[in-house]
Amino acid sequence: MKRCLEVLTLVTASAWLSACTSENAAPSGAAAPAPQAKQAAAAAPVVSSNEVPPPAYNPIGKRDPFRSYLAELSASAALAAPSRKKEPTEMFALDQYRLTGLLTGTSQPKAMVEDPDGKGHAVKIGSHLGKDGGIVTRITSTGLVVTEETRAPTGEKVRVPITIPLPQPELDIGSND
Repeated sequence: MKRCLEVLTLVTASAWLSACTSENAAPSGAAAPAPQAKQAAAAAPVVSSNEVPPPAYNPIGKRDPFRSYLAELSASAALAAPSRKKEPTEMFALDQYRLTGLLTGTSQPKAMVEDPDGKGHAVKIGSHLGKDGGIVTRITSTGLVVTEETRAPTGEKVRVPITIPLPQPELDIGSND
């Protein structure tokens, strides 16, 4: 081992000296390196144990940062949502409908809503109501609950329940004349 280290040091020193001087002139008092030593130096690569491999990027499973998130979201929603015929109760926004009557106390409660044109519609649990894909989820004796499903910026589905109360008639409390 010690002998190999001496040979390697000698080869390195002679290579440095030969690089410093011209190829035609030999330095005075120095011997030319042996051809075997040059071959041994060229055959032994220098390997460092602290080498770090270069970083690698794998795009599989990641979204393209240069494409719009909203465009991807609408494209995936269009593919996921089956096309169906819209009901007449999906023509207007949910806040434009007015609850006019309730039929409760039965196994299938129903509600009567009126659109802005003055046309009445009977809805039951599971009926679609409003432009944003709201679905009637509950009918109580005091009102109607419509659940709309939207997507958060993270991509997960968020369900928002909206309660439409039955308007109470105003009582005229007049003077005792």
